[in-house]
Amino acid sequence: MKIIHSLWTKPLFKEQQINDFDRFMGGWSEKKYNYMSWTLSCLQFKTFYDEVELYTDEYGKEILIDQLDLPYTKVHIVLDTLNNYDFDLWAIGKIYTYSKQKEPFLHVDGDAFIWEKFDEEIENADLVVQNKEINFPYYKKSLNEIFSEFSYIPSCIKKLKNETDFHSINAGIFGGNDTEFIREYTKEAFKFIDKNINKLNQINIGIFNTVFEQLLFYNIVKQEKKKLIFFKKNVNEKFEGLAEFNDVKKYTKYIHVVGDYKKNKEIGQKLERRLLISYPEYYFKIIELLKKNQI
Repeated sequence: MKIIHSLWTKPLFKEQQINDFDRFMGGWSEKKYNYMSWTLSCLQFKTFYDEVELYTDEYGKEILIDQLDLPYTKVHIVLDTLNNYDFDLWAIGKIYTYSKQKEPFLHVDGDAFIWEKFDEEIENADLVVQNKEINFPYYKKSLNEIFSEFSYIPSCIKKLKNETDFHSINAGIFGGNDTEFIREYTKEAFKFIDKNINKLNQINIGIFNTVFEQLLFYNIVKQEKKKLIFFKKNVNEKFEGLAEFNDVKKYTKYIHVVGDYKKNKEIGQKLERRLLISYPEYYFKIIELLKKNQI
């Protein structure tokens, strides 16, 4: 099974413009934690998998490869092709990356880490995602805007207009062996975006990412009656238990620092200690590069 990381850096430039932050914060409380997150994620997956590939743009390569020297087995510099899209379409780099896969793969986020290999059920699944999301409130909010403003809506999403019960997926892990189906899904996701490109300023684009990546995928799977495997069961709206660095190795074999957990400085500090303990040479490289203002 091939592991895939993807990084489209354009959203990081907006982060700098809006918040006057240095680039490459990535939602973390400090810039260093984002560098450390990508580093620990890459190195932990390389510990258990022979093939760990990166899909990125020129700026992403400059940081992750030229400066941090992360040991990806292959680097695909292809995401600059997306730079005409809005900053806020942060999930589009992942969609594009999914669309390029012709062999079984698992795409994992750069804030996800493992301490054991995935089991055979996950590696052999036709389709696999991190977990199911049930009635998370942002889906209803985004759908109300979409039904009001968009001219093109996929048929499986149209069916949700009068629904109150919304099932979706979290794509912290995403992939499987049915790459043909995944590519068909990505075509529909891009169609959903491109046919409404002039309407995006009428909606909350940030929330729309969860619709075209996660809600759309789940409902196409349901419509086509495909089998979908969930890596994690019973994950609640707060994603409790997914960022427990204290129990690493003994009890916790998978961590995904989702959303607001990145803003928690204590979690950043635990990530930092974990990188220092496990990969001190990479830890001190990041510290030195920051001191010299090279990253």
